[in-house]
Amino acid sequence: GDDGESYRLSDLRGSPVLLNFWATWCTPCRVEMPAFEQAFQDEDSPLEILAVAYGQSVENIAAYRGEMGLSFPLLADDNMAVGNIFGVAQIPSTFLIGPDGRIVQVHYGPLTADQIAEMAARASA
Repeated sequence: GDDGESYRLSDLRGSPVLLNFWATWCTPCRVEMPAFEQAFQDEDSPLEILAVAYGQSVENIAAYRGEMGLSFPLLADDNMAVGNIFGVAQIPSTFLIGPDGRIVQVHYGPLTADQIAEMAARASA
């Protein structure tokens, strides 16, 4: 899909979701993006991955996608409305949302591939 498309978390009910808040200028965010891409490409992973660009324009997001080689959804939150709903205080912040739509875990700072795998296991338990 195109960058800037809209998602509703309710549409993803039944699947665990990794909801990540990031920004193009955030250096730790760059560190974790390849791990998200790896999880997204993993056929065995139950996780849906949504990466919400906090206060970023669609143009910036598209350039970042190309530079980083990412294929999972990158969503624009240019007015930070979504971030405010989740009470995002720092980025990166990642919310693990269970299949029932409840927040299972919140992680501040960059995630490793191992940590993402642990979250996938926890979400599908």
